[in-house]
Amino acid sequence: MSPPAEAGKYSPNAVLLFSGKRKSGKDFLAEALVGILKERGVDAVIIRLSAPLKKCYAENHGLNYEELMTSSGYKEKHRLNMIKWSEEIRQGHRYNSLPNQYR
Repeated sequence: MSPPAEAGKYSPNAVLLFSGKRKSGKDFLAEALVGILKERGVDAVIIRLSAPLKKCYAENHGLNYEELMTSSGYKEKHRLNMIKWSEEIRQGHRYNSLPNQYR
């Protein structure tokens, strides 16, 4: 579920952003659209904005990153603590405790 390694090499002609409430189908829509585009020979990639923060949270809390990136009960079990933790990071209280690659 991580962004492809080559994601940073793209110079996109278009960028589509999907937002919405959880479990509203954002991932489903993005994956379906990428599938259609690739069938038509268009190079497309999904980059999830939440991925770096979830990866850091998983590493700091000994959790399974891949499971946090799914819509599973595993993610739901950790959702509230992950939100509280990320809010502290965003407010700068714990910013300096993050590894450099997440700053």
